[in-house]
Amino acid sequence: NIQKARSILSSISRWNNKKGALMAEALLERLHRECIKGKNPNAFVDSEMYNICINAWAKSDINGNEIVAKAESLVNRMETRYARGRENSIPRTRLARPDRITYNSLINAYSLSNEDSSAKVDKILEKMNALADSAAINKSDRDYESYIRPDEISYNSVLNYYASRKNEHWSAQRAEDLLLEMSEISQRQQEQHSKGNPPPVTMSTTTLNIVLNAWGNSGGGIRAAQRAEALLHMMIRLFNKGHENIQPNA
Repeated sequence: NIQKARSILSSISRWNNKKGALMAEALLERLHRECIKGKNPNAFVDSEMYNICINAWAKSDINGNEIVAKAESLVNRMETRYARGRENSIPRTRLARPDRITYNSLINAYSLSNEDSSAKVDKILEKMNALADSAAINKSDRDYESYIRPDEISYNSVLNYYASRKNEHWSAQRAEDLLLEMSEISQRQQEQHSKGNPPPVTMSTTTLNIVLNAWGNSGGGIRAAQRAEALLHMMIRLFNKGHENIQPNA
Protein backbone atom coordinates (compact mmCIF):
# COMPACT_ATOMS: atom_id res chain seq x y z
CA ASN A 1 0.00 0.00 0.00
CA ILE A 2 0.95 3.66 -0.19
CA GLN A 3 2.18 3.89 3.41
CA LYS A 4 4.44 0.89 2.93
CA ALA A 5 5.78 2.29 -0.35
CA ARG A 6 6.57 5.62 1.33
CA SER A 7 8.28 3.83 4.19
CA ILE A 8 10.47 1.79 1.84
CA LEU A 9 11.37 4.87 -0.22
CA SER A 10 12.22 6.85 2.90
CA SER A 11 14.39 4.05 4.26
CA ILE A 12 16.33 3.64 1.02
CA SER A 13 16.80 7.41 0.65
CA ARG A 14 18.61 7.50 3.98
CA TRP A 15 21.46 5.43 2.56
CA ASN A 16 22.87 8.78 1.38
CA ASN A 17 24.58 7.32 -1.67
CA LYS A 18 24.04 6.81 -5.39
CA LYS A 19 22.83 3.22 -4.98
CA GLY A 20 20.07 4.28 -2.59
CA ALA A 21 18.97 7.13 -4.87
CA LEU A 22 18.89 4.83 -7.91
CA MET A 23 16.83 2.23 -6.05
CA ALA A 24 14.40 4.85 -4.73
CA GLU A 25 13.83 6.30 -8.20
CA ALA A 26 13.47 2.81 -9.72
CA LEU A 27 10.75 1.97 -7.17
CA LEU A 28 9.00 5.28 -7.92
CA GLU A 29 8.99 4.53 -11.65
CA ARG A 30 7.75 1.00 -11.08
CA LEU A 31 4.82 2.31 -9.04
CA HIS A 32 4.08 4.89 -11.73
CA ARG A 33 3.99 2.20 -14.43
CA GLU A 34 1.60 0.12 -12.34
CA CYS A 35 -0.64 3.17 -11.92
CA ILE A 36 -0.67 3.76 -15.68
CA LYS A 37 -1.48 0.13 -16.46
CA GLY A 38 -4.33 0.20 -13.94
CA LYS A 39 -3.93 -3.48 -13.09
CA ASN A 40 -3.07 -2.79 -9.44
CA PRO A 41 -5.77 -0.64 -7.77
CA ASN A 42 -3.48 -0.13 -4.75
CA ALA A 43 -0.64 1.34 -6.84
CA PHE A 44 -0.39 5.04 -6.19
CA VAL A 45 2.30 7.69 -6.45
CA ASP A 46 2.02 10.97 -4.56
CA SER A 47 4.04 14.16 -4.23
CA GLU A 48 5.80 12.99 -1.10
CA MET A 49 7.31 10.03 -2.98
CA TYR A 50 8.77 12.29 -5.65
CA ASN A 51 10.11 14.62 -2.95
CA ILE A 52 11.77 11.71 -1.17
CA CYS A 53 13.53 10.73 -4.40
CA ILE A 54 14.70 14.30 -5.07
CA ASN A 55 16.16 14.48 -1.58
CA ALA A 56 17.74 11.05 -2.00
CA TRP A 57 19.75 12.42 -4.93
CA ALA A 58 20.60 15.59 -2.99
CA LYS A 59 22.07 13.47 -0.19
CA SER A 60 23.87 11.05 -2.49
CA ASP A 61 27.62 10.94 -3.07
CA ILE A 62 27.58 12.15 -6.69
CA ASN A 63 28.74 15.61 -7.75
CA GLY A 64 26.52 18.68 -7.62
CA ASN A 65 25.98 19.01 -11.36
CA GLU A 66 24.72 15.41 -11.54
CA ILE A 67 22.43 16.02 -8.56
CA VAL A 68 20.88 18.99 -10.37
CA ALA A 69 20.30 16.89 -13.51
CA LYS A 70 18.59 14.15 -11.48
CA ALA A 71 16.45 16.61 -9.51
CA GLU A 72 15.40 18.51 -12.65
CA SER A 73 14.48 15.26 -14.37
CA LEU A 74 12.23 14.18 -11.49
CA VAL A 75 10.51 17.55 -11.26
CA ASN A 76 9.99 17.69 -15.04
CA ARG A 77 8.45 14.22 -15.04
CA MET A 78 6.22 15.16 -12.12
CA GLU A 79 5.00 18.34 -13.86
CA THR A 80 4.45 16.59 -17.20
CA ARG A 81 2.62 13.64 -15.68
CA TYR A 82 0.37 15.90 -13.63
CA ALA A 83 -0.53 18.02 -16.67
CA ARG A 84 -1.18 14.93 -18.79
CA GLY A 85 -3.34 13.42 -16.05
CA ARG A 86 -5.47 16.55 -15.81
CA GLU A 87 -5.89 16.55 -19.59
CA ASN A 88 -7.24 13.03 -19.23
CA SER A 89 -9.65 14.18 -16.50
CA ILE A 90 -7.91 12.24 -13.73
CA PRO A 91 -8.88 13.76 -10.34
CA ARG A 92 -6.19 15.92 -8.72
CA THR A 93 -6.30 13.69 -5.65
CA ARG A 94 -5.04 10.79 -7.77
CA LEU A 95 -2.07 12.68 -9.18
CA ALA A 96 1.33 13.65 -7.82
CA ARG A 97 1.47 17.42 -8.01
CA PRO A 98 4.59 19.54 -7.37
CA ASP A 99 4.33 21.37 -4.08
CA ARG A 100 6.43 23.79 -2.05
CA ILE A 101 8.71 20.99 -0.81
CA THR A 102 9.31 19.86 -4.40
CA TYR A 103 10.52 23.26 -5.54
CA ASN A 104 12.40 24.01 -2.30
CA SER A 105 14.31 20.76 -2.82
CA LEU A 106 15.12 21.67 -6.42
CA ILE A 107 16.41 25.09 -5.34
CA ASN A 108 18.59 23.40 -2.72
CA ALA A 109 19.99 21.10 -5.40
CA TYR A 110 21.15 24.12 -7.41
CA SER A 111 23.19 25.24 -4.39
CA LEU A 112 25.22 22.03 -4.70
CA SER A 113 26.29 22.79 -8.28
CA ASN A 114 29.09 25.08 -9.49
CA GLU A 115 27.01 26.10 -12.52
CA ASP A 116 25.31 29.51 -12.64
CA SER A 117 21.64 28.67 -12.05
CA SER A 118 20.54 32.08 -10.77
CA ALA A 119 17.98 32.56 -13.57
CA LYS A 120 16.48 29.12 -12.89
CA VAL A 121 16.31 29.73 -9.14
CA ASP A 122 14.55 33.07 -9.59
CA LYS A 123 12.17 31.52 -12.12
CA ILE A 124 11.18 28.78 -9.67
CA LEU A 125 10.27 31.35 -7.02
CA GLU A 126 8.23 33.28 -9.59
CA LYS A 127 6.48 30.07 -10.67
CA MET A 128 5.56 29.18 -7.09
CA ASN A 129 4.01 32.60 -6.51
CA ALA A 130 2.17 32.47 -9.85
CA LEU A 131 0.75 29.00 -9.09
CA ALA A 132 -0.34 30.17 -5.63
CA ASP A 133 -2.01 33.29 -7.06
CA SER A 134 -3.81 31.19 -9.64
CA ALA A 135 -5.03 28.71 -7.02
CA ALA A 136 -6.23 31.53 -4.77
CA ILE A 137 -8.78 32.70 -7.34
CA ASN A 138 -9.89 29.21 -8.41
CA LYS A 139 -12.56 27.85 -6.09
CA SER A 140 -11.96 24.26 -7.14
CA ASP A 141 -8.21 24.54 -6.53
CA ARG A 142 -7.99 26.99 -3.63
CA ASP A 143 -6.49 24.47 -1.20
CA TYR A 144 -3.41 24.20 -3.40
CA GLU A 145 -2.37 27.75 -2.48
CA SER A 146 -1.30 26.66 1.00
CA TYR A 147 0.80 23.83 -0.50
CA ILE A 148 2.64 25.90 -3.11
CA ARG A 149 2.94 29.46 -1.76
CA PRO A 150 6.65 30.18 -0.98
CA ASP A 151 7.37 30.26 2.75
CA GLU A 152 10.42 31.28 4.77
CA ILE A 153 12.17 28.03 3.84
CA SER A 154 11.60 28.79 0.15
CA TYR A 155 13.13 32.24 0.39
CA ASN A 156 15.94 31.00 2.63
CA SER A 157 16.70 28.30 0.05
CA VAL A 158 17.02 30.92 -2.70
CA LEU A 159 19.14 33.10 -0.43
CA ASN A 160 21.32 30.08 0.38
CA TYR A 161 21.85 29.57 -3.33
CA TYR A 162 23.17 33.12 -3.69
CA ALA A 163 25.26 32.80 -0.53
CA SER A 164 26.85 29.65 -1.97
CA ARG A 165 28.35 31.63 -4.86
CA LYS A 166 31.93 32.45 -3.84
CA ASN A 167 33.66 35.71 -4.75
CA GLU A 168 30.68 37.01 -6.71
CA HIS A 169 29.63 40.48 -5.57
CA TRP A 170 26.49 40.50 -7.73
CA SER A 171 25.25 37.36 -5.96
CA ALA A 172 25.41 38.98 -2.52
CA GLN A 173 23.65 42.06 -3.88
CA ARG A 174 20.91 39.85 -5.34
CA ALA A 175 20.51 38.19 -1.92
CA GLU A 176 20.07 41.57 -0.24
CA ASP A 177 17.63 42.71 -2.94
CA LEU A 178 15.59 39.54 -2.41
CA LEU A 179 15.58 40.21 1.33
CA LEU A 180 13.96 43.59 0.66
CA GLU A 181 11.46 41.97 -1.73
CA MET A 182 10.65 39.42 0.96
CA SER A 183 9.96 42.24 3.42
CA GLU A 184 7.57 43.96 0.98
CA ILE A 185 5.79 40.68 0.23
CA SER A 186 5.43 40.01 3.95
CA GLN A 187 3.78 43.39 4.49
CA ARG A 188 1.31 42.80 1.64
CA GLN A 189 0.50 39.31 2.85
CA GLN A 190 0.02 40.58 6.39
CA GLU A 191 -2.75 42.87 5.13
CA GLN A 192 -4.34 39.98 3.22
CA HIS A 193 -4.04 37.68 6.24
CA SER A 194 -6.31 40.01 8.20
CA LYS A 195 -8.95 39.25 5.55
CA GLY A 196 -8.72 35.50 6.12
CA ASN A 197 -5.89 34.60 3.72
CA PRO A 198 -2.94 32.34 4.68
CA PRO A 199 -0.35 33.76 7.14
CA PRO A 200 2.43 35.90 5.64
CA VAL A 201 5.97 34.78 4.95
CA THR A 202 8.26 36.07 7.70
CA MET A 203 11.94 36.86 8.03
CA SER A 204 13.97 35.43 10.88
CA THR A 205 17.48 35.57 12.29
CA THR A 206 18.32 32.71 9.95
CA THR A 207 17.17 34.71 6.92
CA LEU A 208 19.34 37.72 7.70
CA ASN A 209 22.31 35.55 8.70
CA ILE A 210 22.21 33.95 5.25
CA VAL A 211 22.44 37.39 3.61
CA LEU A 212 25.31 38.30 5.96
CA ASN A 213 26.99 35.08 4.85
CA ALA A 214 26.42 36.03 1.20
CA TRP A 215 28.32 39.28 1.72
CA GLY A 216 31.01 37.40 3.62
CA ASN A 217 31.49 35.04 0.66
CA SER A 218 31.33 37.77 -1.97
CA GLY A 219 34.97 38.82 -1.84
CA GLY A 220 33.71 42.39 -1.93
CA GLY A 221 36.23 43.82 0.53
CA ILE A 222 35.30 47.10 2.22
CA ARG A 223 31.99 47.38 0.33
CA ALA A 224 30.93 43.93 1.54
CA ALA A 225 31.93 44.74 5.11
CA GLN A 226 29.86 47.94 4.99
CA ARG A 227 26.79 46.11 3.69
CA ALA A 228 27.16 43.41 6.36
CA GLU A 229 27.45 46.07 9.08
CA ALA A 230 24.34 47.85 7.77
CA LEU A 231 22.40 44.58 7.85
CA LEU A 232 23.53 43.89 11.40
CA HIS A 233 22.33 47.33 12.51
CA MET A 234 19.00 46.65 10.78
CA MET A 235 18.63 43.40 12.72
CA ILE A 236 19.25 45.23 15.99
CA ARG A 237 16.68 47.91 15.12
CA LEU A 238 14.05 45.34 14.18
CA PHE A 239 14.67 43.34 17.34
CA ASN A 240 14.42 46.47 19.50
CA LYS A 241 11.08 47.26 17.81
CA GLY A 242 9.65 43.96 18.99
CA HIS A 243 10.55 41.57 16.16
CA GLU A 244 11.64 38.76 18.48
CA ASN A 245 12.23 36.35 15.58
CA ILE A 246 15.04 38.63 14.35
CA GLN A 247 17.59 38.51 17.15
CA PRO A 248 21.27 39.07 16.38
CA ASN A 249 23.34 36.13 17.58
CA ALA A 250 26.97 35.11 17.72
